[in-house]
Amino acid sequence: MASALHSTHGHRSGIQSRRLSNRDSTIYRGKYGLDSAHTILRGTLRYKGFGFALDALFQAGLLSEEKHPRLQPGSEPLTWSELLGLLLAADGDVSVADLKSRLFDRFGRNHEKLEVMEELGLIGDEPVHLAGSPLDALCGLLTSKFDFV
Repeated sequence: MASALHSTHGHRSGIQSRRLSNRDSTIYRGKYGLDSAHTILRGTLRYKGFGFALDALFQAGLLSEEKHPRLQPGSEPLTWSELLGLLLAADGDVSVADLKSRLFDRFGRNHEKLEVMEELGLIGDEPVHLAGSPLDALCGLLTSKFDFV
């Protein structure tokens, strides 16, 4: 089914992208102030590999909107490795080698997903922004890493 949602790859300025059609978007009428609209069409443009990377983040527990006690403002600082250790049901004080092993198993022994985590700086001593939930903390990290201006 996912392949049915993907249309042709776009190439602009050497960047490969995918266009995905969104489903019925009329539920967003009120949110976007389009109450009189009978039809709303939306789409998404994603860089190639985005879905794959997002799946790795999901499997690691980083897309959770649930408040996490260690991510509340005023909590003791922690690193991304410590947070991932907690999310993977370890005690949080896990070695980098053990964390990589746990993630590798969680990812079905997929090396590329582990590389995504490493490339984003999620395996290491970089401090986590205490933003309430894993997703909010991840958004803070990604915002600091990607300059779109």
